[in-house]
Amino acid sequence: MIDDIPETGAVFTFGKSHFADNEPSHFFIKNDPIVAISCGDEHSAVICQNGRVFVFGANVWGQLGLGHKDEVTRPSCVKWLKPHRTMFVACGRAHTVFVTDTNAIYSVGCNEEGQLGTGDVESHTVPQYIELTVDQAIRQVSAGSNHTAILTDDGRVFMCGSNTEGQLGLGEDTRASLKFTELKFMETIAFVECGYYHTVFITAKGAVFVTGDNENQKLGIPDTASTIYVPQVLPLNIEIKSACCGANHTFLLSMDETKILEFGSNEKGQLGMPNTIDHVKEPAEINMEKMFDGFQLKLVACGAMHTAFVTDNGLLYTCGEPRHSKLCLDEIDGDTSNDSPNQYSPKRVSAMNGFVVDNVACGGCHTLLTATKGSNADFTNNDFIVNQSKPISITELPPLQKIPTMKSDEKMDLEKPTEETNNEDIGSIDSLEANVSGSHIVNINDLETTSMHDVPDLKTDEPDNKVIDVSPAIENEISSTTASIETTIENLIATTDHKSSSIEKGMSEVAEKAEEIKDKAVIEINSMEGKAHEKFENIIHTVKETTTPKTPIIQDLLEIPDISHMSPNISKHSDDQKSDGEQSENETIPCGSDKSSPQAKTKTQAVMPIVRNEDHIDHEDVVVNKIEEKGRFARMFQSIRDKENSCIGKGKVIEETVTENVHKGLETAEETVHKLEETVETEIRNQTNSRTCNIL
Repeated sequence: MIDDIPETGAVFTFGKSHFADNEPSHFFIKNDPIVAISCGDEHSAVICQNGRVFVFGANVWGQLGLGHKDEVTRPSCVKWLKPHRTMFVACGRAHTVFVTDTNAIYSVGCNEEGQLGTGDVESHTVPQYIELTVDQAIRQVSAGSNHTAILTDDGRVFMCGSNTEGQLGLGEDTRASLKFTELKFMETIAFVECGYYHTVFITAKGAVFVTGDNENQKLGIPDTASTIYVPQVLPLNIEIKSACCGANHTFLLSMDETKILEFGSNEKGQLGMPNTIDHVKEPAEINMEKMFDGFQLKLVACGAMHTAFVTDNGLLYTCGEPRHSKLCLDEIDGDTSNDSPNQYSPKRVSAMNGFVVDNVACGGCHTLLTATKGSNADFTNNDFIVNQSKPISITELPPLQKIPTMKSDEKMDLEKPTEETNNEDIGSIDSLEANVSGSHIVNINDLETTSMHDVPDLKTDEPDNKVIDVSPAIENEISSTTASIETTIENLIATTDHKSSSIEKGMSEVAEKAEEIKDKAVIEINSMEGKAHEKFENIIHTVKETTTPKTPIIQDLLEIPDISHMSPNISKHSDDQKSDGEQSENETIPCGSDKSSPQAKTKTQAVMPIVRNEDHIDHEDVVVNKIEEKGRFARMFQSIRDKENSCIGKGKVIEETVTENVHKGLETAEETVHKLEETVETEIRNQTNSRTCNIL
C-alpha cells in the first residue's frame, strides 16, 4: 500500500523498466534511502545513502555488474562493490560506470567501442577497476550511447569510447579511445554531459562547448557540418550552469536557474514545442509561465525521445514519445487518429499527486524518479489551488515492493516481499545528489519530520474537571533522588582517588623497571665494547709477532766472505792480475761480457775476486756460480718480503673485520635499547589508558 512508503520516500518506475512486469510501480530500500538514480536504455541503477548500489533491468551485455547476463526484474545489490562506498553512477546505453569515495572508477557492460576505458574491447559482466591517475577527486561521471566522460574537481576532462561521431572531441583522426584520454581546454570545466552521440562541456564562467553529431542541430550550431570533431563554443549571451542531453535534443539551465534553453529535434515532442515545429536550430528559451503553470523548474531529464521536468515545488511534467507508457500519463493529448500519438506539450503527471518529486532520470524506454509523501503547496511560495470544478483523478499505484535490509555477510533475497510492521524506523534524507546520464546534479533541502504518535495526550487521559495534586510526591521523589545522586558522586570520587593513586604507583613501578632494563642494556653494551677492543688488541699483537725483522736477515744474506781467508795462490794471482791488467779493485767483468771492450765494464759496490785460467779454475764458471748465488739470495729476500706483505694484508683485513663487527655490535645494542625504551613507553601508556578507562 502507498501508506507503507516511509517518509524518506521511494523509487517509482514507469515504462519498460523490467520491474514489476513493466507496470507502474515503486520500491524502497529499508532503512537506507535512495540518494541517486540513473537510467540506461533498458537498465537502471540506484545508490543508497550508505553507498550500496542496486541494479535491475536488461542485462544482455552484463551491464548490471552482477556476474551474469540474465535479466533482473527486482533490485539486486552489486556485491562486487560492497567493500566500497559508491558516490556516483552513470548508465550508458548498455554499460555502467561507478565512482567510489576512494576516487576509484569501475565500469561494466558493453565495451565494443572501448567505452569502459579498460584498454581493450572485451565486454565484462563484473565491474572492472579503471586506472586513472588524477590529483583531485572525481566530481562527475557521464555516459552516452558508447562513450564515457569523467570530470575532476580541478576541471580536467577525460574521455573514452567511440569517436566516430566526434563525441569525444579528440579530433577527426581519432576513431576511438580505449583508455581515458584527457581532453584539454583553455578554461576550467565545471560540468560535462553526454548525449547518445554528442557531448556538452560547460566552463566555470558559464561558457558552453559542444562536440559530436549535429543531426537536427542538437549541438545548437546552425549551418555547420553534420559532425563536429573538436569542441566548439556555442554563442550565447547568458551564462550556463548545467545541461541535459537526449538522443537528438539538448536542454541548458542558466547560471541563475531562471531560464532554460532548448534546441534539437522535436519530432516526437521531446522539446515540448507544438507539432508544427520539427526541430529548433538555435538555443531558444522556453516559456515556463505557460508550460508549467507559472512554477519554476529545478530539474530537466532527457531520455532518448522523451523529457521529464520537475518544478521547485515537486511537480512532475513529461512530454515526447509515450511508447511503453514511460511518460507516466493516463492519456496523451495528441492526435487520436495516429496509432502512436506523441505528447507535444509538457503535461503534469497526476499519478504523482500527493507526492513531492525530488529527482528524475529518463532512459531509452523507461523513466525513474524518487519522491516523498507530502503536499506540493508546502514547497513553494506560490498559492497552489486545485480547480474544484474539474476534480483530478489520482491513479492508484500497485502494491508496494519492499526490499529488506541486507547485512554485509548475507546475500540479499529479493524474491519474496516481506511484511512490514507499523514501528518501522523512518529516517530523513540528509541530502539528495544525482549525477546521472540524462540529468544534472540536484541539491534539495533536508527533509525532517517529527512524529507525535508516541506522545500521550494528557487532556484525554483525565476528565477536564479533575485536578491532580502531584507536588508532595514530586518533592519526595526529588529529595530521595538528590540524596542518591550525592552518595553516588561521593563514591565515585573516592573510587577515582583510589584508582588514581594506583595508577601513579603503577607508573612509578613501570618507570623503575624501565630504568633497570636500560641500565642492564648499557652494561651489556660496555661489556661488548670491552670484549671487542680486547679481541682487536690480540689480533694486532699476533700480527706484530708474525712479521719477520728485515735488517738482521738481510745482513746475513749479504755478508761477503773475507778474501784473506782464501788460498795463497788465489791471493797471489789476484795481485798479479792487478799489476798486469792494471785494473782497479772495484772493477769487475760481468758474465758473458767482452773483456777487451771498455763499455762492458760496470761499477759495483761488492768486491768480487778475479782468477786466472792458469790456476785451473774456469773464470766463467766462477762468475756464473756467484751470480746464481746472488739470484738465490734475491729470491729468498723477495719471498720474505712477500710473506711480510701477506701478513700485513691479512692483519689489515682482520682489523677491518673486527672494526666492522664492533660497529655492528654497537648498532645492534643501540637498536635493542631503543626497542626496550619503546616497549616500556608502550606498556606505560597501555596501563595508563586501561586504568583510566576503568575509572571512567
